[in-house]
Amino acid sequence: YFGNMGTNLEKYDNSTNMKWMYPKFGSVNEFMLNSICKKSVYLNKGKPKKKFNPEKKSQTLLIKVANQANFFRSQASSCYLSIPKIYQTSLSRMYLNANDMFKRGRDMIKSGKNNIAINFFKKATNQYQAFMNAGNNVGGKSCSSSS
Repeated sequence: YFGNMGTNLEKYDNSTNMKWMYPKFGSVNEFMLNSICKKSVYLNKGKPKKKFNPEKKSQTLLIKVANQANFFRSQASSCYLSIPKIYQTSLSRMYLNANDMFKRGRDMIKSGKNNIAINFFKKATNQYQAFMNAGNNVGGKSCSSSS
């Protein structure tokens, strides 16, 4: 019902925004969505299983690569703050480029282009590692790049 006091019964919602929205990576909403999907699979246990989906392997790799990039993004953030101020400006471009690659990876997931997202996350990881190596070389105390 879309009207006041239960009036104006409609059979469907005429939404003007048909764009699919994904929960933020690593958010509570993502956790809840995954939990609901797992529950749905559990409830439908007796039903025939779906055939092999080649996309599933890509999605598993995507999750692994995205989590790795997110780990290095967190490490690089701490690294940036520990770099002596005199070097921060000169190294900031590396850090910002890595952040841009990470953001583009997330955008590709939203667009359904998982293979491209994987490439962006791999590039972001490499750039975060290069940034942390440079930060370590100039005395950044939190710039050790261990995974």
